[in-house]
Amino acid sequence: MPEDKMVAAGAYRLKKQFRNEIYRRRDKDMPWQKKILDLDQKKVFGRTAWAWCRIIGYYMFLYGLIAIILSFWYTLFHFVILEKDRPRWLKNAPGMSVFPTNQTTVSYYSNLMSDIVPLANKIDDMLHKLKDDAVEYFSYCNDDELWGFAAGKPCFFIKLNYVYGFTASTYETVNELPKNAPTELEEHVQKFGGVNRIWLTCKTTQGPSPKIEYIPGPYYTVAHPMKGTQRVIAVQLNELAPNTEVFITCKAWARNIPVDLQFNGKGHVKFSILMHEVSKPLLDPVEPITEETAPPKGLKPERLEDFQPNFDLPDIPRPELEPPEGGANVPSLPLTEPSLPDPQEAQRQKLLPDLEQPEGLGDVPSVPPKETPLSAPDDLPPTEPPS
Repeated sequence: MPEDKMVAAGAYRLKKQFRNEIYRRRDKDMPWQKKILDLDQKKVFGRTAWAWCRIIGYYMFLYGLIAIILSFWYTLFHFVILEKDRPRWLKNAPGMSVFPTNQTTVSYYSNLMSDIVPLANKIDDMLHKLKDDAVEYFSYCNDDELWGFAAGKPCFFIKLNYVYGFTASTYETVNELPKNAPTELEEHVQKFGGVNRIWLTCKTTQGPSPKIEYIPGPYYTVAHPMKGTQRVIAVQLNELAPNTEVFITCKAWARNIPVDLQFNGKGHVKFSILMHEVSKPLLDPVEPITEETAPPKGLKPERLEDFQPNFDLPDIPRPELEPPEGGANVPSLPLTEPSLPDPQEAQRQKLLPDLEQPEGLGDVPSVPPKETPLSAPDDLPPTEPPS
């Protein structure tokens, strides 16, 4: 065999090679100047001129097609389907809301201005936003300048939200009403029917029923468009029972306004009111303590301020000093003006238990205290006056 085909005997270590590894290694070892511009193979950044033309043409065609599709749909919606004087998204039926607050329960004290004034301010703010001189328009509800909350006949405002392009299909006669229409609605249609109006009825679902009054009436006047006070009805609750929560449901009646009781505000609104009323003032005056109201003897009050007397103190005569028995010479003391006793101290002495004198002892004469000697033994306790 030729020498170039001969392989020497012995142990060999085989190294696995991947496909095109030689070419990748060659490109990796290529200097960076040649990676940018290779004049030998006529490449720029590793691609020939024909390869660059194909890539650029592909992406130009792709993005041009996307631009044509977007332009087509934008032109179709903007100039053909959508009108310039109408919104792009139209709702079906308007919703309903209630103020001074859209919460479920309104609770307040009829004698606390701190509870009433915020509610009245919310009503003023909402009416000012409606314009059309709404405060004067609903002035019948505002006799007490607090929208009836202080007088016990509060006013709630039921608002029909504005939906552009909505035209209500109303009931004009009693015969057109649905079968589930309440008796109150029939009375409203008989009295105010014959005009294009959306009707409103309110009913007490729980609690004592107040007398409900609608201002200016139980209807929304349909106009094009419905704005300002035409979308608001004031509901005044007269003869409202205090200290009892009252639940009320108000519904709007029209052919194309559905009522869904599962969602508050969809064709109806639900709210409740709890008016607290106290029979006497919050801070009661301090009543004088008598023998009936005083605590039993031996019971010490926790605070002396809780048992202050509320009565006029009588005149106290001057005390007369009598000499002690035995004829002891006692120097006369000058009489001073007695000071009035402290009312708290007098009440304390009245409440503390009386000390009973032991049986078998007569009147114990008062003994003047002994004078303590100037010098006394250290082991003897100081002399105390007898009690």
